[in-house]
Amino acid sequence: FALDMDTKKMWFGQNGTWYNGGNPATATSPAASNLSGTVYPAITFYGSSINAFTANFGQSAFAYPAPSGFVAGIY
Repeated sequence: FALDMDTKKMWFGQNGTWYNGGNPATATSPAASNLSGTVYPAITFYGSSINAFTANFGQSAFAYPAPSGFVAGIY
């Protein structure tokens, strides 16, 4: 998850690959744009057989580096 409230865009990815060819470092192909207000991290299991997840908000090292121009954690 990469969020840039300066450009009002966010991206989602998994295992070092951004979904739909997006690239937060170049601000291309965001999953959402024109964001406003306050954004809170959340997850839902609606319609899924998955019943567990792991989140890392920067308290330990990430498996993949943050995109260029982004920082890890909550600010």
